[in-house]
Amino acid sequence: MPDAIERLRTALVRRYAIEREIGRGGMAYVYLARDLQHQRPVAVKLLRPELAASLGNDRFLREIRIAAALTHPHIVPLYDSGEVDDLLYFIMPYIEGESLRERLRKTRPLPVDQAVHLARDVAAALEYAHRQGIIHRDIKPGNVLLNGTEALVADFGIARAITVAAEDELSETGLAMGTPAYMSPEQCGGTEVDARSDIYSLGCVLYEMLTGTPPFSGGTAQAILARHLCDRPKPMEREDDDVPRWLERVIERALQKLPADRFATAAEFGAALEATQSVSNRVALPQVSRWSRRSLAAGGLALTLLAGGAMYRLFGTGRSGGADLALLEAGDRALDPTHIAVLYFESRGADPSVRSTADGLTEDLIDQLGLVSGLSVISANGVRRFRTGAVPIDSIARSLGVGSIVTGTVSGSAADRRVTVRLLDAATGRQLQSKVLTPSVHGVTGLQDNLAEEVARFLREQLGQQVALQARRSETHNDRAWLLLRQAQAARDDARDLFQSGDTAASRRTLDTADSLLKVAAGLDPAWAEPLVIRGWIAADRTDLDVAAARVIRKWGPRAIALADSALRRQPDLPAALELRGYIHLMNWQFVTRGSPTERTAAERDLRAALVPDNSSPASAWDRLSFLLATSGSFAEANVAARRAYEADAFLASAPAIVQRLWLTSMLLRRWSEATSWCDQGARRFPEDWQFGFCQLMMLSMPSGAKPDAARAWRLVEQMKRTAPPSDRTMLAPRWQMIAAGVLARAGLTDSARHTAQAARVAAAGDPELDFYDAGVLVLLGERTLTLGALERYLRFNPGAKALLRGDPRFDPISADRRFVELVGETRPIVAPEE
Repeated sequence: MPDAIERLRTALVRRYAIEREIGRGGMAYVYLARDLQHQRPVAVKLLRPELAASLGNDRFLREIRIAAALTHPHIVPLYDSGEVDDLLYFIMPYIEGESLRERLRKTRPLPVDQAVHLARDVAAALEYAHRQGIIHRDIKPGNVLLNGTEALVADFGIARAITVAAEDELSETGLAMGTPAYMSPEQCGGTEVDARSDIYSLGCVLYEMLTGTPPFSGGTAQAILARHLCDRPKPMEREDDDVPRWLERVIERALQKLPADRFATAAEFGAALEATQSVSNRVALPQVSRWSRRSLAAGGLALTLLAGGAMYRLFGTGRSGGADLALLEAGDRALDPTHIAVLYFESRGADPSVRSTADGLTEDLIDQLGLVSGLSVISANGVRRFRTGAVPIDSIARSLGVGSIVTGTVSGSAADRRVTVRLLDAATGRQLQSKVLTPSVHGVTGLQDNLAEEVARFLREQLGQQVALQARRSETHNDRAWLLLRQAQAARDDARDLFQSGDTAASRRTLDTADSLLKVAAGLDPAWAEPLVIRGWIAADRTDLDVAAARVIRKWGPRAIALADSALRRQPDLPAALELRGYIHLMNWQFVTRGSPTERTAAERDLRAALVPDNSSPASAWDRLSFLLATSGSFAEANVAARRAYEADAFLASAPAIVQRLWLTSMLLRRWSEATSWCDQGARRFPEDWQFGFCQLMMLSMPSGAKPDAARAWRLVEQMKRTAPPSDRTMLAPRWQMIAAGVLARAGLTDSARHTAQAARVAAAGDPELDFYDAGVLVLLGERTLTLGALERYLRFNPGAKALLRGDPRFDPISADRRFVELVGETRPIVAPEE
């Protein structure tokens, strides 16, 4: 670096006298110099040589000139810029004060009034620049300079200049410009940003001014980026006093994961910050769920896209279709010891019943502790992903936002069970207490009651609270029935794994075993409804094992409904049974009756009935209702229902299905950036789920603004061939190939598109779903008559697809065609494009 500064000093000797280094950052070195012509101090920023070497210098300097046109009292102006011997530099005024970073090193947190005042200054600067079409991309304390009581934003346009100048390099390396602690989720994910990215970054800076630390931290840059994408900020706390609730709400909105949920403009953010603690003067803020995390994931596509993303129903109900507690919002419980995660107990020993006992005790303990006033307990779905034991305790604590963790082991024979329970401090992993339990005279159900009582005692002793455990026995007092049900649940999980591995025959046999166990359990306790509900879900599971959907639903659907009705006779208005029955009516509507209003009405009635306040796990019912609404053409309402599902339990077993639904409905509403965000987040969170390769491929074929990258399309096709269940690949591959043909058509490669589409037709001979994908290619090729012919054939096979075809953006070019209107209906759905 000394060589570079000497070269620059020599080259600029007639204009600037460079004196000394006064700072350095990730992109540049900063030197104090004197402007010889105007006799004033200036700051010379020299881009790091290794960064400058990778840039297109002309493009960089052109972007710098655009930023130099900004003139605002809260923006540090750019005086000059240039290139000397492959070195890129720019000149700014020298500000005598300090940076906000330096202020925070000396005083943290800042007084509330001072922090709000500085944030308003920055918001004013952002609003002005955004109106000129310039996004900062690197708002952080180091780029906020303090001149007396005023804040000035430095380096405007620099990050954009580097991004534009190094466009190819950045896209190849996946590098996102910005500083990890202050980067928006969309920056972290490497997707396109707009002005709302700067709003998120300013929210991070204001959070740090008020609390002394950024909202997210971590040992590595990658860890911090992951937390921006997935975690909720910790509650805002100060030693002197609390952050005013009105101000906390302002920051909550600025830090929403989805850009659409933030302030629309920096001016709106600034106006909210002008609010005083007087209710009469306060700016009204739209209600947003506290640290709502509606950012991440989905699985099955509705109706026509269901066929491309087949197996929406893939055992997606979890273990009982509605018996788990909803995941509470992690942002409200960060490291609070009354917020608890009970991790799945380990099973030790050769006895195969040990595993089912361990799982059952874990889940019953979760259910029982969930009834304790003052405790917040993570659902079984929430902790299931940590059952491998490979994740450190502190990482689990941060992910789930809990302060206490319960672990345990189960060992011994059926006649001599031994259970060890441990209570851990989630922040440190330190064991607070442990206890060895053995069955009482009450047998296994007595053991689970004893276990819950012991944990309650641990919490009273260690947390200093009187935890009144509302002791309840299992819904059955028959030990054998309880163990049989747990064994059946384990068998059902095994059947799912076998199906996904491609062994359909073994999956069928395992479901048979699970059903037999449940039949015996139900006979041992005729008043117990749960075995009947799970048997109904097993009947529903069987509809996934054959591609001939209508035939298997006709066979197993009536049995599932009969079991749901039996459960409802034992326990009227049981949400899990209502959801099961509604789901079967939904499948009948889609695949058997092909659009019967009676089945649709029955499905919606039961699914909505399942969404009662005492349903502790409404997420899967919301998800299925979203599917029904989407296939009915109510895309906006379907999107809302999918969000409700995601908020109810972000770690639901069918979380990929929910995020996929959020992508689908956003796409049908032409909310392209939201659709891209959901799809990309799903791909990051579920890299082995082929359906997120599917949504990325679909976006390339849509008028979404995405570049029709043919090479990327084929990479996605190959990726899905590797990750899709082996039993489905032969059926799905021609559909993916047809979508790739659509990407080729969008790219103007019409001959290649026609050849690829013909190859897909040959490979998928006899697949009636292919006409839908074929129509998507033909319309892009301008073949209107052939497009309408393919759609007509498809609707003969699937008449329930009319609403989705009306909403599909690819068919917008023929939306006014008389024949198209006759096929799909007279009105197109009202869409809600992004603001």
